Order: sequence, then C-alpha cells, then structure tokens
Amino acid sequence: MMDVRVTNALDAAAAADAVTRSAIVTGGGDSTDVWRRVLGQTLTDGESVRVLQEHGRKGNFLGALQACDRLRGEDGALRAIEQLVMFVGAGSRLSPVTQALHNMKAALRLPSGHEGSGTLTVGEAAVRSSAPWIRALRAGGFDGIVIRWGDEIMIPSTDLTARAGEFADVDAVRFGYYARPTELLASQKEWLLTDERGDVYAELPRQPLERLLGHVSRYRSVKALHVNLGSFAISYDLLDALGQAFGDLIGPDDVAANWDPYVWMALHSSTRIEWEADCRGGRSEVPRDFAELVEAIPDFWRRVQSAKSALAERTGRAFASRVFDFGDPYWFDAGNHAALRGGLGDVFGSGRDGETLRAFLGLPEGLSRGASLIRDSRIEPGAEIRNSIVIDSTVSHAESFAERSIVLSSELGRLRADPGSVVIECACPMLEVDGPEGFAIRLDSSAHVRGDEVTAGLRTPDGPLRLSHFGPSVIVDGERYESRLWANPISFKAASDLVAQTCAEQS
Repeated sequence: MMDVRVTNALDAAAAADAVTRSAIVTGGGDSTDVWRRVLGQTLTDGESVRVLQEHGRKGNFLGALQACDRLRGEDGALRAIEQLVMFVGAGSRLSPVTQALHNMKAALRLPSGHEGSGTLTVGEAAVRSSAPWIRALRAGGFDGIVIRWGDEIMIPSTDLTARAGEFADVDAVRFGYYARPTELLASQKEWLLTDERGDVYAELPRQPLERLLGHVSRYRSVKALHVNLGSFAISYDLLDALGQAFGDLIGPDDVAANWDPYVWMALHSSTRIEWEADCRGGRSEVPRDFAELVEAIPDFWRRVQSAKSALAERTGRAFASRVFDFGDPYWFDAGNHAALRGGLGDVFGSGRDGETLRAFLGLPEGLSRGASLIRDSRIEPGAEIRNSIVIDSTVSHAESFAERSIVLSSELGRLRADPGSVVIECACPMLEVDGPEGFAIRLDSSAHVRGDEVTAGLRTPDGPLRLSHFGPSVIVDGERYESRLWANPISFKAASDLVAQTCAEQS
C-alpha cells in the first residue's frame, strides 16, 4: 500500500490549475510583472492571474487584509479565491540567493519531471501543495480561504478526508503537528494548545521549555500541544471583521503587523493583562517585536476585541479555532540555507522524505538508486554524468564530470560538480563546485565554488558582482545581513537595496 504522505504529494502535484483559484501578493520592483508572466503560463485561455503588489511594508497580517480589500468584487465577496499566497519578505536568511533572484526567493527553480515543465519555482510549488488541504477543508464545511507563505512546500501525512461539518462552525483552522516539546522546539516554534476535539485554546510564543510547560499547566482543558506550521485558514466572516477593525491601517503607509503570534494570542485572550503576560512568555523584559507592534499600533488589543465582538454578533457564537493535524508532514523550506540544502538533498534520498519530494516534483524513483535524469539538455560525448539531474542545460566539454548533482538552465563549458553540488542558471566556460554543499546560481564567468559556499552572481549597472555565504548552518541574521562579510565587496543588505533600485529603474 502506498504511503499516505506520498499519495498526498501526488494529489498536490496534479493541482497545476491551483493558481487559477489563488491570489498572489508580491513585494516591490519588477516582481509583480515577473509573477504574472510565470504563473500566467499555467492558466487556460480567457483567465487572468491575480497578482498584487503590496502597497507599503505591511507585514503579513495587514498585508493580507490589504490584499483582500483590493480583491473584493462589486458584491464585496472573495468566494472565487481559495488561497492567498504571500511572496513578500526580504529573504535575508537566503542571501545571496535572494539577491540573485531580484529579491524574490520564491522564484528559485526546482527540478521537475512534470510534463511540459523541466523546472518549477518554489512559489508555484507552494501554491500546488495547498490544494489537497483546501479540498479537505471545503469537504468539511469550511467557508473561507487559506493564507500561506510562498517559500515552503508542506505535504501532510494524515488522511485528508474530512468529516461532514468538521470545519463548518470554526473561524480559523490552524495547521500543526503533534509533538512533545523539547528545548530546541520550544525555543524555535510557536505552540497551539488544543483539547480532545482539536479545538485551539491558546497560542504560546517561542520560549524556553521550562517556561512553556509552566504556561501549559495553566490550561486545564489542554490535551495536546501542536507545533504551529504558520500557514492557516480563515473564515470570510473573521476576515471581514478584522478588515473592518483595521481598515484604516491597510493603506500604503509603512505601519506593519504579522499574524504570528500576537494576533492569534489576542484572539484567544480574555483580558489585555492576560494577553500582554502571555506575549512576554514569562520574561520580565518585553520582546522587541511585541514592543514594536504596540508602538506602531497602540490600540492593537482594542481593535482585535472589536473584531471578535463583530464576529460573535454575525455568527451568534464565540470565536472558535480548530487544529488541522498534519501528522508527520514533509516540510520543504526555502527560507534559509540549511533547510533548502536539506530539501534539495532529499531529491536523491532513499527514505520517506525522498519518496515524498520526488512524487511531488514528478521525478523518477531511480534517482535514489543511482540513476540520472537528463532532460532537454546537450551533454558532450565523453562527459560523465552519474546519479545527477541535468535539465535545460548544455555541458560542452568532454572532460566534464557531475555526480549526485543538480544542474538547471545552465550553459557550461568544462564542469566538475562533486556530490552535493547545485548549479542553477549559470553561464561559465569552466565551473568547479565542491561537495558536499557547494551552490552556484547565476554566475557568468569561470569560477570555483567551495563545498561550504553558496555563491551568486548579480548583474548591476556597474558590472557583475559576486557574493558568497559560507556554511549552510550559519544563519544570516541582522548583523550578518547588514555587515560586509568575508571577501564580499558589499553587504547583503546593500546588495538587496541595489537590486531593488535597479529593478525599479528598469520597470
């Protein structure tokens, strides 16, 4: 019998038309035109892709409300849209790959074996992966949309057959998976507290394990803890109520707010004192992001309570939220180097994760047993390609070699790609990429890439620019993003600003 998670991956892979029922929110520059062109290739005649550029820097909460306000028809309804996918964000943790992609990390290409497409962007993959969840929610009576992020693929391992009415009387469906908290998980993830029916009682922020368990003990009805997966479904009624409560803040100014964790915590809290205490997570000091939220929107608590009251008046009941348990989900995250490299490594993996990803991307199972996939490419006779993927590329030197590598959309002379190498959209007379984690994107001259290096080529008005990041486990945080590191001529932040300026001038 086929694994349920693999079955869900196949169902998601078949949802090439999911974009026709979606709306995409992009950042600035030329991203809106790029995504209209990329996503429009999957549409049938007479349809148009809904791609909106965010006005101002709104954060994913106010940004979602702004987008929904602009998408409403003459009757004010959003029923034609099943999911709102956010392609915004600086993508700092994926520097310098993000900058090479014109600050659009969701535009990163993945290998695809699906008919008519040798590559699939992360953004397109994200849209497809939601389709089975949405079908289950609709079958369970949910009346709303999914709001999700465009840099991740999530495949549940649970049966996606919903019971009739399972989600009919809830205002939000939170996506999560059951887990026993560990010190690492407690400090890295938000948590959903649920009862035996799966109703969500509270959300708690990231915090040390001891503090988390202390907070959990206050809730007598809690039967399980679920790790919050971030994306969620929201009813049209709750979306309308929040839109009314925050409508004056969704203009093009730079007032910003995110959903996690403080919006959800305010929806679950009974008093402002309780909300503020939970937001501090047991700490005496106020978290920086919470302080910034309250400074930007001093009456944030009051606005959320106003929305709850309006919602209750419309539905005749209190705010209700339920968890959608994803079981042991496959989670491909293109938001940081370590997660991305782990996901790309799954392409060749022999275990369950590899089988799931190959099913979703339409890649042959033979990749896990030493076979190669060479598609729409020209390889010079004599070149050795072992257990690799080469798509839409030319390798024109007979002494070239690639093993357990991914080569996409590249024009190469002499190539040496060691196991674990990734080459995307490069045009190099000679390119050497070391394993186990060398990554080259958009280079256009001869280069050697170290085995712990992610290097990207940027085209600027002053000529080509090469930026590198070393160590996939090294997180690109605020200081690393804003400071000039290693031998890079400028910082990742300066490169991001330069790319944004160049795109704006060319659009």
